Amino acid sequence: MACRATQRIRALSLALECAVLGARVRTIHELTGLRQSELLQLLFNDERQPPRGRAPDAREWLPTASLVERVEASVLATNFVRLRKDGFCLTEALLSAYRLYRVLYGEAGHLGFDRAFDLVAHVTGLWASDGASIAMAACARCGCEFLDIPRGRLHQHDACPFCKLLVRYHLDPRIAAFLQGRPRRAQAARSTSPTRGPRCIPPHALHLAWTSQAVSTGTG
Repeated sequence: MACRATQRIRALSLALECAVLGARVRTIHELTGLRQSELLQLLFNDERQPPRGRAPDAREWLPTASLVERVEASVLATNFVRLRKDGFCLTEALLSAYRLYRVLYGEAGHLGFDRAFDLVAHVTGLWASDGASIAMAACARCGCEFLDIPRGRLHQHDACPFCKLLVRYHLDPRIAAFLQGRPRRAQAARSTSPTRGPRCIPPHALHLAWTSQAVSTGTG
């Protein structure tokens, strides 16, 4: 059993990592258990102010999010679920899933760390959420996993953002430009997503590795 000093060091290390990723003080408090007043004193100063503004709420945001944002949210949440099944603890699964998200999407990504934390909280029903209000669904058409909100209400063939993205890719120049403009990072595991076939989305654009094999990533 870890002694108090070891637990304290781990909590402070986790708090620092979350702060570097842009987390709010309240988010860091939820993940570490450290007092908010202490976090303010240790992590922020006159030169580095804590993030402010209204905290994210996935239940309000996801139904109005853009198609690209819904795809990104589903990427992050699915990787989190996969990492949990592989034995990662909650906090490390969240951090690793978010690190992978940042690797895949870079500066073009739309999800901040607080948004990622809030999404995962509403999928699992843990931390600051009042229960699991968002479900992970698998599309019967393409096999991709995606976030479904409100929980279980949407029909899968209407809800899958990946199927919609495949259609919109040929019709919306903004989506095509966003996907084609992404850097060609290291290829993920082979996908069984609908990115194959004539005039398909570039394979590097989505990195849908979770549709066939679990994503392999280090815990950092």
